[in-house]
Amino acid sequence: GGSLCVHGCPEESLRAAAGVLRRMGAQVWNQEKRWAVAVKERLQGIPYVETRPYPDFPTYLQSPLMAAFSVASGRSRIRETIFENRFSTAWELRKMGAQIQVDGNLACIDGVRRLKGARLQAPDLRGGAALVLAGLQADGITRIERTEYIERGYEDICRDLGSVGARIR
Repeated sequence: GGSLCVHGCPEESLRAAAGVLRRMGAQVWNQEKRWAVAVKERLQGIPYVETRPYPDFPTYLQSPLMAAFSVASGRSRIRETIFENRFSTAWELRKMGAQIQVDGNLACIDGVRRLKGARLQAPDLRGGAALVLAGLQADGITRIERTEYIERGYEDICRDLGSVGARIR
C-alpha cells in the first residue's frame, strides 16, 4: 500500500514494468521524467509474464517481480527467457513462506497474505534487492547475508529506502 514518486527516470526505461504494475492493480503514471505509483489494495497476480529483450519486460526486474507476486492475490507465472538459473531468489523467498515452484525457466507463484522474516542470503544483485523488498513487508525481522552484491550495485540502499520510511540497516 501507499504511493511513491521517483524523479529522473526516462519514460521508455520503465514502460514495460509500469504495464505489469498496472495489470497487478497499481496506479502508475509518468510526467516529465517522474514516475509515480500508488497501491490502494492488495496487488493481483498475473497469469503470465515473460522476460524479453528491451523494450519488453527486463530480466533484471524478474526477481523483484517474483517478490511482489509472492504476496499478490492469486497465481502468477514468470518465464525467464534471457538467463538460465535466474530463479535462485525463489529458494530464499520460500524460506519466508512464499509458495513458489520452479520448473526449468518457469516459476509458478501462489501469493500468500504475508511473508515472515527469515535469515537469507543474497544470491546476486537483483535477487538481493528483491529480498530486501520482501523483508520490508514481512512480519518480523529479516536478516540478509552476503550483502556485498547489494552494496556493490546500490550506492546506499539503506539510506534510499529509509528516506521513504523503511526501517532498515
